[in-house]
Amino acid sequence: MTFEVVEYDGLRYAEILYKNADNESTKFYSNDNGALQIGLMSHPTGFIENPHSHPKVLRESTPTQQAFIVLSGKVDVDFYDSSGNIIREIHLSKEDAILIIQGIHRIRVIEGSRCFTIKQGPFMAARDKIEAVF
Repeated sequence: MTFEVVEYDGLRYAEILYKNADNESTKFYSNDNGALQIGLMSHPTGFIENPHSHPKVLRESTPTQQAFIVLSGKVDVDFYDSSGNIIREIHLSKEDAILIIQGIHRIRVIEGSRCFTIKQGPFMAARDKIEAVF
């Protein structure tokens, strides 16, 4: 499997791009209207992208999203419904990436890990992270 979508009750919780993904150019696997999008840049030696910029465009983005790429180790991500039932377990290992779009989730380190992570900013811990109580 190269790309997987976690959906529950009509909501997209996450998108996973596994290390075996392979394409010959830049490809985004995510939905085109997502606040963050997951993709793979792949080009041959000598490829040059023309100089460019990205103009300021007003966007609204809710809720806070998070992405990470496992650099080493193994990490599991569990997704829950509002009653505390686990709806999916995702197992990630070196070079796998996940985009957590919404929903209650838990991260479990199965084997000592290092992950490159990205979140929308500014991050306000008191407002942007709420522990679930079931």
